[in-house]
Amino acid sequence: MGPAAQAIATAASTAGTAGAVVVPLQYALQLGSQTARFHVFDCAPKPNIYAIDAKLADGVARWSMYPGDLAQMGLVPDLGWLNYVAKPFIPDISVWFNPRQAFQYIGTAKDRYYRGESMVLVRKHEHQLRPGTAEQGTSSTVVDSAK
Repeated sequence: MGPAAQAIATAASTAGTAGAVVVPLQYALQLGSQTARFHVFDCAPKPNIYAIDAKLADGVARWSMYPGDLAQMGLVPDLGWLNYVAKPFIPDISVWFNPRQAFQYIGTAKDRYYRGESMVLVRKHEHQLRPGTAEQGTSSTVVDSAK
């Protein structure tokens, strides 16, 4: 598989995973909860179903990828007692929502693997487009492999 095909496959799998994660988080936030626990399928390091604990960050969150006051949730897989040993190696995953618009999904930033490439998925907003640029759809994916 060439680099372009890999990028498309990665973006497609990330979008599918993002949807599976966003729905329970958005629902919990709309109900007034600051935490959520759910299960998600992932292929890292091998195909498996993982329990995920999510927690709303204290206070208003700011994100350089999107303007305004946001709500940020941090996600951590529940590996039981292994969390104490594996914590330094677990990738960071953050999900942002707009509390002023019924916790509309704004974006996700995550590391694919320990010291792997970082991925950012961000909802398009009016400040992202400049006159004369092509329309990008409802969201765009940025892959940062400079890590």
